[in-house]
Amino acid sequence: MLETDVGPGDTLAIGTALFEVTLPRMPCFKLGIRFDRPDMVKRFWISGRCGFYLAVTREGTIAPGDEIRLTRVQSRSQTIADVFAARGARSRTRP
Repeated sequence: MLETDVGPGDTLAIGTALFEVTLPRMPCFKLGIRFDRPDMVKRFWISGRCGFYLAVTREGTIAPGDEIRLTRVQSRSQTIADVFAARGARSRTRP
């Protein structure tokens, strides 16, 4: 699943477990330290590829190769990519 395929509140099933899409992952200064590149956070924002967090809504069993299925779409007013882009725009306009 890509950031453009899911939005906050969508539900995913993997194996017998259920997950709710919550927020995009947001870069911090530690990313630059980890990769030993001062420009890494900027590169992360420019890529538009952030990934996203999931909340476990039903525990279950997951095995390698299990399909990831979108089981419920909460809203298509915003995707994870939209939320990530909006937060990036806000952070660039702050003093």
